[in-house]
Amino acid sequence: MEPPSREMETTLFEKAMLGKWDEVVNICTENPMALVSSITRLQDTALHLAVSDGQEQTVRKLTEIISEQPNPEMVLGVANKRGNTPLHFAALMGNVAMCKRIAVVDSSLIALRNHEGETPLFMAVLFGKKEAFQCLAQMLTLDEVYSCSRRKNGDTILHSAISGDHFDLALHIIKLFGEGLVNAVNEEGIAPLHLLAEKPSAFPSGSRLGFFNRIIYHCIYVINDDHKDVVPHDYYDPQLPMLPVDQGRPKYERNRPNYPDNYRTCVNFFRLFWNFITFGMYYVTGRCFSFFS
Repeated sequence: MEPPSREMETTLFEKAMLGKWDEVVNICTENPMALVSSITRLQDTALHLAVSDGQEQTVRKLTEIISEQPNPEMVLGVANKRGNTPLHFAALMGNVAMCKRIAVVDSSLIALRNHEGETPLFMAVLFGKKEAFQCLAQMLTLDEVYSCSRRKNGDTILHSAISGDHFDLALHIIKLFGEGLVNAVNEEGIAPLHLLAEKPSAFPSGSRLGFFNRIIYHCIYVINDDHKDVVPHDYYDPQLPMLPVDQGRPKYERNRPNYPDNYRTCVNFFRLFWNFITFGMYYVTGRCFSFFS
């Protein structure tokens, strides 16, 4: 099969820029070699552009064409001028569907590095895309995830998560690796805890919050991963009896307000405020009644 001509590459670029993705797919179907053609100044391919534009259906169709070719992982691993593959783009965008679609062809694509030494797994953390990180990490062994978690300057994914203020993701990484990354240092000898210490705003003692901001701070809802159900949400066992929600609970716990524990500060504050207003109204009404009587 002959490589695409310069004219075909120009046409492919123009169709992509105009959003005519069906025509892009048709061109690549007729000449699969067009899938490895660099059609922008940054040497992006049609798949790079489709991922960047969030075209999930186009990405699905193009990956299906690529999967039918010899060595599909080489086609999907074509990098642009900065060393980024289409999977890098999908990871930094946090698009889980496109990450799955590309990585399922060959999980080794998750370990490919750009010119900064960043893997798609690293890129997901760099941009705070927790779902994309989890998606890619689930396709690798723990050792493989660990090997993908450093870039050229020695920064780990934990360094990156803390630097970007993605603390929820950082906590998830710590739970995944334990002390393996907590004590890791980069080329400058900086550990993730050093970076955290440089962010006093991450702690209440390091921020001068006003009265109402302190209330909001204590009312922020934090999801606790430790209490997530182990059984998938779509699991159903017909042998289990259907019991009322309150059955089996002590009487004093039944019919209690259904809000997270850390909302209690907010609820108690508004209760106090409401009681104050109610008492004031009764007091003013009583004074007025005694004045006119």
